[in-house]
Amino acid sequence: MPRRDPRLQLRGSTWWVRVKVPETLRRAGLIKKREFRKSLGTGDFPEARRLLLIELIAIDAQIAAAKRQLDPAPVRALTRSEAEHIALTWFHEREDVRLDRKRSAAPAWSRQDELMDLEIEEATFADPEDTNGQASTFSTAKRLLQRHGIAVDFNAPEFRHLIHLVRRGALEQARRELRDARSDFSHQSGDTFFADATADVPLPSKAAKRVTLSELIAQHRAGLLGRACHRNRG
Repeated sequence: MPRRDPRLQLRGSTWWVRVKVPETLRRAGLIKKREFRKSLGTGDFPEARRLLLIELIAIDAQIAAAKRQLDPAPVRALTRSEAEHIALTWFHEREDVRLDRKRSAAPAWSRQDELMDLEIEEATFADPEDTNGQASTFSTAKRLLQRHGIAVDFNAPEFRHLIHLVRRGALEQARRELRDARSDFSHQSGDTFFADATADVPLPSKAAKRVTLSELIAQHRAGLLGRACHRNRG
């Protein structure tokens, strides 16, 4: 059996995630509980390890945000969890735009040009060595950090991880748009990191209340847990 993460604990027949809150944050009243604790809803160890990673993204991001409140100095570090949160939020926003375009279908005469452009875009982001793709993903990652008020060393591994996720997200969306343009409704499995931002689930319209980051994380986790329960029943 693979080595077990100490934050993954078995209670009865169900795996739970438990993460201790740093004492400095608790004393400052930034996080009032002693620990984050939540059932993963499964007794299957490999599935629990996968779900643990999703939960830790949210927990680590909350702890990192609290630490920033405790220290008002400018942020000079980006955690891996923050990079994943930023990428996931950005991808959901892009999906919102894509679905708006999908609702107002383009005229038939423009479909061929659209397909050609999307095929070029897919090829660009499918090749990690493509210079146009590299420039685009670097620019997007840099802009996302500026929007979140985070300054980092661009050679830091966490920033490279964000660039990697942006490239994967751009590729995933290009492939989804290609399926839409081809009227392909085969529901092919795509990038697992962005699996819960699906074209089949309408995102809030611009007139609706905007989804907060915490709500977005909750939706992402609920989708993963729902699929896990479905597999367990099967």
